[in-house]
Amino acid sequence: MVPLSRLSITPLVRLFRPRRLSTADDLAAFLRGEAMQIAQTSLLGYLRGRMGTGWPRHFSDPVFAAEIETATRRGFLICLSDLTIFSAASLGGQGADAARLLYAQAVGQAVGQAAGQDEDREAGMAFAERLADTDWQAAPAEALNPSLGSLIDVAPVSQAFRTSDRAAFANALELRWSDIRKRFDRQADLVALRQALGVGGG
Repeated sequence: MVPLSRLSITPLVRLFRPRRLSTADDLAAFLRGEAMQIAQTSLLGYLRGRMGTGWPRHFSDPVFAAEIETATRRGFLICLSDLTIFSAASLGGQGADAARLLYAQAVGQAVGQAAGQDEDREAGMAFAERLADTDWQAAPAEALNPSLGSLIDVAPVSQAFRTSDRAAFANALELRWSDIRKRFDRQADLVALRQALGVGGG
């Protein structure tokens, strides 16, 4: 007979156990979700803090709401670029083909969520240029650095605010990236992902 305590705990363990990432679809969905979350929480949190108690009034303004939507989409693409390079590099070997596939899938999954064709096209071109210049040996350690300096630039605030707040914003973003790196390490089945994406371990 199975002890009652074991019967009650096992479903909870299954419920809270992180989902393993073992296919290209799994990883692309992870990249999309994490990139969207970090862009939203970083930018919206920053704007609320900068505006103080008056943020609901600003957020309800249709013009400013549209600016926030555009900024979030651009922020998502910036974070997706970093996270895609990081994950592909973490698999080992030359990750350009895997990164290209994962980025395209993640952007495709995000269509309809604050979609912007111009932003997507420009970001795609920038990502292709980045792939050509990526040092895949150094990429796992350096891939998440670009957004630390560039994500705040899409926030709909004055340049003076961006300049004065840049360091604090980057420090907060770095902590969020650290949490995502840990989640990737816990959830990624590297052997299965290498096989699925045709990447050789290094």
